Amino acid sequence: MNEVQVSDAHALALGAGILGTGGGGNTYLGRIWLERELKKRKISCRVIDAYQVDDQAWVCGVGTMGAPTVAVEKIPRGDELEKAVRVLESHLGVSFEEIVIGEIGGANALKPVICALQMGLPVIDGDGMGRAFPELQMDSFSIGGLI
Repeated sequence: MNEVQVSDAHALALGAGILGTGGGGNTYLGRIWLERELKKRKISCRVIDAYQVDDQAWVCGVGTMGAPTVAVEKIPRGDELEKAVRVLESHLGVSFEEIVIGEIGGANALKPVICALQMGLPVIDGDGMGRAFPELQMDSFSIGGLI
């Protein structure tokens, strides 16, 4: 099992910025947020391989959409992602077992790690696109008919 620790945040943000090729939001702000959460909780975020996920497991893809500059203009409170996933769990009547990254680019590669950390869940080592993308339905989960 791998883990994301405070010492990994910079490298994770750098890689996400390169793979995002300018999309997916500001990696600097995402990295600061991730580092803060890791230090506050004094634990690391578990990372599991996709093949470790049970075929019947409930997995939630996490990310944000829209103009990334809004997050700079109106700084998030910090629990929006966890709250959104909890509301979805309540609506569906299930408990998610893992979090998956919607897109590897930019801050959207870091936000699911933050959400997984806040929820005490592992994050899956993988994503639905392999880069930042302009529209949600362009990821492999949609193409494969999984959502």
